[in-house]
Amino acid sequence: MAGPHQDQLDQSAKPVPIGEYCTARKYKKDPRRKTDIYALYGENGSFLGSIKWYAPWRKYSLEVSGPLAHIAPVMFEDKCLDAISMFLKMITSQRKMKRRVEKMYEDSEKRQQLRRRDA
Repeated sequence: MAGPHQDQLDQSAKPVPIGEYCTARKYKKDPRRKTDIYALYGENGSFLGSIKWYAPWRKYSLEVSGPLAHIAPVMFEDKCLDAISMFLKMITSQRKMKRRVEKMYEDSEKRQQLRRRDA
């Protein structure tokens, strides 16, 4: 998979530095998706892969791809992997917290509806 076209990226969202050598850019929000997708770039601007929600694991993960992924290996060193891992953990935590808040709000709405019905 080649990198996203510029018109697929959310131009209003600032690029997120990940460690010293990588940057994440958020894709435009797709109304059919519940979660965000990020494009991961190396320091030279090369597309390294996509960061997206992986439902079976219930967390964000990195899908390594890019124009050369099938020809030459994509290499990461430990500091870069640590930074990517921290970013994955951060956005996973944010997603899960957002979902908990949404669930609490839904539960609160249901309780209010039951109270109104029973009153």
